[in-house]
Amino acid sequence: MGEDWEESWRSVSTAVIKYWGIYVKLYIQKDDGSIVEGLWQRDVNPKWTFKEVVPAGIAAIPTVGIAATQVVGGEVHLFFVDTKGYIREVGIYGNYGDKPKPGPLDNLKLKTNKSISVIPLNQHTEAEQMALYYRDTNNILREYKWNACGKAKWELTHTFKWTDFGPATTDVKFVNMSKWASSDTSIRGFYQNDQGYLVELRYDDGFWGTGFLHQRVSVTDPPTPCTFAPIANDLYSAPKLEVFYTLDNKIMHVRKEGKDGYWSYAYDQTSASDPEVDGAHMSGVGSLTESPDQHLFICQKGNKFVHRYHVKGGSWQKEVLDFSDAV
Repeated sequence: MGEDWEESWRSVSTAVIKYWGIYVKLYIQKDDGSIVEGLWQRDVNPKWTFKEVVPAGIAAIPTVGIAATQVVGGEVHLFFVDTKGYIREVGIYGNYGDKPKPGPLDNLKLKTNKSISVIPLNQHTEAEQMALYYRDTNNILREYKWNACGKAKWELTHTFKWTDFGPATTDVKFVNMSKWASSDTSIRGFYQNDQGYLVELRYDDGFWGTGFLHQRVSVTDPPTPCTFAPIANDLYSAPKLEVFYTLDNKIMHVRKEGKDGYWSYAYDQTSASDPEVDGAHMSGVGSLTESPDQHLFICQKGNKFVHRYHVKGGSWQKEVLDFSDAV
């Protein structure tokens, strides 16, 4: 990846978007190691406000991953890797109040030097469950689940038996694309394998398997690490899934409709080359109902990030945000 990547990389996570797209909460690391919450509100000016939620000295610099999601009562659970390599959980809002407090995952002392991902499970009613995915120190991918009825307890629920994580693998990201109000859980996960292709993991009908995304995503030779962001939309009527990824300094895009739909061919999401996407970490989120709202966040050097978004059926817009003054 190069020294410049390692020195400038900071993790970013989009935690939640209200069902109809009114707000987004973003969590991102500053150069001093602190973690900041950015709140974007669609119908308010100024649209962005920032505040510090994890002070400097706790998270590793750079932390290998930030993950966050919202559960019942507006409660946000934020995860990151600390200076000793342990995954830390912080609860904010809801039962935790406005001041961040340690969460129950801390008790398990899970260690990793790889990225982490977290999703709400029954997200269509106010989520009372969430799932965390991480690779342990032996590079084995594991799934832990949490239930609001037993807040002091996380349980190991699945260990993935196959591992073809290659040197190009940077992230493993998951998204819940279950249909609105359905009792059937449908989860998708993505990572880069040892040949550089993006691989799709799929959970349907109680079983894990692999999908067919790799047949649509081309890679360079030799394999080059890419960053990517899966986004689920319109879970109310016909779930749609899109994956944005970087290739040749551009943001590429593939999509499918329904859990058994076919992946489209890749196309360039940007109208021209964008230098800020080169080697930068990416995260994304979409509204869950019929609204097609989508938000992409791309890290930059110097406590900045690029926000690409489209709302209410409009065209894509772009802004660059500086969160240096967040306290």
